[in-house]
Amino acid sequence: INSLGPVYPFDRKANRSLMGSGDGFGWISGPVIKKLSLSSVRRIREGCSLPIIGVGGVSSADDVIDFLSCGASAVQMLSGALINGKELFKRIVDSLPSALEKRGFESVKDAIDSAERQKESFEVRNPVIDHDKCTRCGLCVAVCPYFALSLDEKVEVDTAECFGCGLCESRCPVGAIGGVLT
Repeated sequence: INSLGPVYPFDRKANRSLMGSGDGFGWISGPVIKKLSLSSVRRIREGCSLPIIGVGGVSSADDVIDFLSCGASAVQMLSGALINGKELFKRIVDSLPSALEKRGFESVKDAIDSAERQKESFEVRNPVIDHDKCTRCGLCVAVCPYFALSLDEKVEVDTAECFGCGLCESRCPVGAIGGVLT
């Protein structure tokens, strides 16, 4: 996918759309859609063996490799060059060999469709709190949608309530929570 929309980017202060189009609608593209684009490439690759051009959020050699790894046989970029200048094309091409090597690939061909196939499984992995690192800021307790965390003298996990979503771990500002995502 190269863009998503229509969208209506609303400016509260101006009380109108930020788009210059007649109706105020537009489309979003670039880095904000990369994860959805990778998902599309992956799902298409799992369903067929036709060549796929990955597009949507490419702005670095690592982005190119991400799309190749998910199954794209070629990659297209526009928003990255519009935002960063057309010299970005050359920078990506020049940095691609070292980026491939850093990720363990000898060639572009080696990277294509190299992402591991994951087995479907779900095992609740409860967060583990490093109480020495924890600053007791309470952010994990505030964001837990399952009310599985509490904070008195230290953060405690109610494993009967915890779903293992990892939100607490992803939001901890000091990295004191592990075991779910890592």
